[in-house]
Amino acid sequence: MFGVMSIAELNTLYAAGAAAYDEGDYATALTVLRKTWLRLATIADVERKLAGSGSQSLTFTRRDLSDLLKDCRQALAASVAATSGMFRTSKIIHQRPTA
Repeated sequence: MFGVMSIAELNTLYAAGAAAYDEGDYATALTVLRKTWLRLATIADVERKLAGSGSQSLTFTRRDLSDLLKDCRQALAASVAATSGMFRTSKIIHQRPTA
């Protein structure tokens, strides 16, 4: 399903999702963070230290990712509700009388 992904690539993917969230691009952030979650779920024990060749670890925890996903879903829902539905504001154009 997925190719092998390094810890550095996972860190980069998470950082891209967090940056999109910070910029207010919630749809992109949600897509990238879900991809990060799926990739993380397919790699067993990715957080342990690499033996013999130094150490490499994630810059985020699974809890950080879960919390950011939750925040992103809430922000996306709020932004959609603000731009559609019964709370949507419409521009009113008044026509000048022609008489």
